[in-house]
Amino acid sequence: MVVTLALVSILFIMAVGGYRYFSANRALDVAAREIRIQIREAQSMAVSTGNTHRVYFNVSDDTFVMQRRQGSDWVNASPAEALPSAVNFDSSSPPNFDGDAYIECFARGTSESGTLVLQNRNSKTKTISVDGETVHVTESG
Repeated sequence: MVVTLALVSILFIMAVGGYRYFSANRALDVAAREIRIQIREAQSMAVSTGNTHRVYFNVSDDTFVMQRRQGSDWVNASPAEALPSAVNFDSSSPPNFDGDAYIECFARGTSESGTLVLQNRNSKTKTISVDGETVHVTESG
């Protein structure tokens, strides 16, 4: 009975470890998809409204938010979204869009070029790259 209980405990511990690994990878996929969607939405809003929009990446608290230009200020066009708890912006390679931690999307249908790297607690990374002229958003990793 004790041996059976010990074996069941070991199998349970192994299953929990596997699930944590899987869930961290899944969270990374979800975060990358949400950021791609937010960039695409900012591009669409810029073209349809004729007003510059941007997605701002706050590296210190692992959030991102779409903003629109209002005069010389930026106002949130949507609520800030937090990355899943198992995911953060890779501090060794912070978001860089023409030197900024945000990507601006312009009314003419172009945007700034750049990349950002997300990392999960398993040290797996995903890189999101944006080509400003073609406004092509790609993901690797």
